[in-house]
Amino acid sequence: TVMQEALRQSAAHLTAVAVSEGQDVADAALYGNYALFDTDLSRIYGDNLGRLRELKAQYDPGNVMGLAGGWKF
Repeated sequence: TVMQEALRQSAAHLTAVAVSEGQDVADAALYGNYALFDTDLSRIYGDNLGRLRELKAQYDPGNVMGLAGGWKF
């Protein structure tokens, strides 16, 4: 819990610094390998999330890939 909070504070601080320097990153997609475990999927996949869910339903109706690691649609 302590480490997760430290990571959240660090990420928030870095984002605030980048925004204060004129970078438009406040709503930028997050790189999945750096996102914390409870990150909302829309923060990683943005507007593509709906289409990705449709593709998963079409090509993986048995949820085989749900047995693998990674972010779950």
